[in-house]
Amino acid sequence: MLVEDAVVVGPSLRDYLEVHFILEVQTARLAARRRTASDIRDLWFALAKRGEYRLGEDLANFAGRDDAVHEAVAAAAHNDLLWSAYRSLTSACHGPYTSIFASNVRESNLDAHARVVEAIIYGDEEGAVEAVKAMFTPLLDRTFEARFPVLMDGFEPESD
Repeated sequence: MLVEDAVVVGPSLRDYLEVHFILEVQTARLAARRRTASDIRDLWFALAKRGEYRLGEDLANFAGRDDAVHEAVAAAAHNDLLWSAYRSLTSACHGPYTSIFASNVRESNLDAHARVVEAIIYGDEEGAVEAVKAMFTPLLDRTFEARFPVLMDGFEPESD
């Protein structure tokens, strides 16, 4: 938490997504390297149960199904400290996470999650990392644009 002019400011949705992204990249890499036959079964089951988010659907229910996919990936990494960090982040940021669905920022779709799971199942570490990047980058870009629309309007990065 930050304090700005005596006003307490908590983490933003973008803060949560950035930390989640960092964890997801390494978690997917390790899962692709270490997954077992049991992990593969759990990944497919969680992915099949997740499905797509449907407008008007109970957010808590969908968030739980989506968390189950990410938790199956974290479990397949077989790193207890990483698992613990992931679980702590997930439980602490349930509110910001559900705001993804309640706002104009939409969560990545089932196909994006399937690409991550597929790369893990095939033991493709770099493919898993690239799939996570492809899933998170649009979300991070949209949350930045939503948070700083004036900065983004006509913004062109400086060239060297």
